[in-house]
Amino acid sequence: MAAVVELTAVGKWFNRGTERFAALDNIDLVVEEGEFVSIVGASGCGKSTILNIMAGLMRADEGRVRVRGNTVRGVDRKVAYTFQQASLLPWRTVKHNVEMGLELRGFEHARRARVAMDLIDQVGLSGFADAYPHQLSGGMMKRAEIVRALAIDPEVLLMDEPFGALDAQTKIHMQNLLLETLKKRHMTVVFITHDLEEAVVLSDRVITMTQRPGRILREHTITLPRPRDARTARLDANFTRLLRPIWDDIEPQEARHAG
Repeated sequence: MAAVVELTAVGKWFNRGTERFAALDNIDLVVEEGEFVSIVGASGCGKSTILNIMAGLMRADEGRVRVRGNTVRGVDRKVAYTFQQASLLPWRTVKHNVEMGLELRGFEHARRARVAMDLIDQVGLSGFADAYPHQLSGGMMKRAEIVRALAIDPEVLLMDEPFGALDAQTKIHMQNLLLETLKKRHMTVVFITHDLEEAVVLSDRVITMTQRPGRILREHTITLPRPRDARTARLDANFTRLLRPIWDDIEPQEARHAG
C-alpha cells in the first residue's frame, strides 16, 4: 500500500517560562492508505502535538512531515480534523455547521445542502438539522462534528479523543457509527485516545508512546477481522491477547504520571 502520512525524525520543542523542553523526539511514523492507526500514551506524551503537526496547524522543529508525498506547510484541504473539545459553531444550525467546509470551498448552495442532508440522514440526525448545538445531546454533537469533517470528503481524517467525554453506551454507539462510515468511505484515519479498548476495537495498528519527550515505544498490529462491531469485537477470543501488551506498555507510565 502507498504511504499517505509520513513523519521522519520529527521533533518539537516548547517554551514554558524560561524553560525550553522537548515535547516530541525523533518520531518516525508511516500511515498507509486506508489504514486506521491509533496513538496512545500517558497524558502529556505529545499525542495531540503529533496530530496538530500532521494537520499543518503546528510546525515541526525537526524532521520532515509529508502527506501524499507533499511536505506539509499548512492546512491541507484533503485533511479533516475532529477536535477533542466541542467545536460546532453555536450560532449555526446542525445543517449549516455540516455545510461549513463546503461553503469555505465555494460549493454552491444547493450542492452544500444536498451533501449535508445526506450525511445528517446517515447518522440519524435528520430531525435535528435545524437545531442549534445547545439543543443537542453530547452524542448528537459528536455525530454532527464527524459528518462536518466527512462532508469535505477527506483523504485523511485526524481525530483527537472524539468520544472521550461520552458515557460508555454512547461511546460504543459512536464507535459503531464510525466503523460503519469507514466501510462506505475509503479514507486514512489517525486517532488519538486514552481508551485502550477503543484503540483495539477500531484500529489496524496501535502506536504506544513514551512519556515526554514523546517517542514511539512500540507498534502493535490488531488482527481482529473486519468488518467489526464495537460490542462483539470485545468478545472476540483474541481481544484480551491483543489488549494486554498495549496495557503493559502504558500502565507503568500512567502510574508514574499519577504519582
